[in-house]
Amino acid sequence: MCLALYTLGGAPLVRDVIDYELETAVVTWCCPQPRNRARLREAQGAPKDVPPVTFQAVKYSAPHWGLANNKKQNGGYVEAVALDTGKMLWELRVYEIKYDARVEGDVQDIFITSLKLVNGNLDVLNEAGDKFVVDVTKRKVIVGAGHVYRFKDAGR
Repeated sequence: MCLALYTLGGAPLVRDVIDYELETAVVTWCCPQPRNRARLREAQGAPKDVPPVTFQAVKYSAPHWGLANNKKQNGGYVEAVALDTGKMLWELRVYEIKYDARVEGDVQDIFITSLKLVNGNLDVLNEAGDKFVVDVTKRKVIVGAGHVYRFKDAGR
């Protein structure tokens, strides 16, 4: 049996009832059930576009929908495009998302929320609140490298 106790951003947080008596209920904390996380993602709508940044005639952007473009995941990618030709120079997966096949994929996506140039490097922030730094000359992550998100990470 489940009992919705209160809401977070309009989506009910669900708790499992482990013992119920006439006037009291003992509940255990759990993160929102997958269907409620999906509703929360729907309520939030699509992720907001991240403004690209430009450095030395290259535009850096964070596309959201990687799966639709033959990538391994949604979110977590940075692309570098030459301003003069519009040609993609390179792309980099900043972090990895390991999807749990038993859970809806869209509730497991973790999107980049911000790109910022700092001392010639690209600071990348994401929905999980994590920060990564990309060395754009070496085309590699130098802070936060190797981070892998799994469904249980970040309370998702």
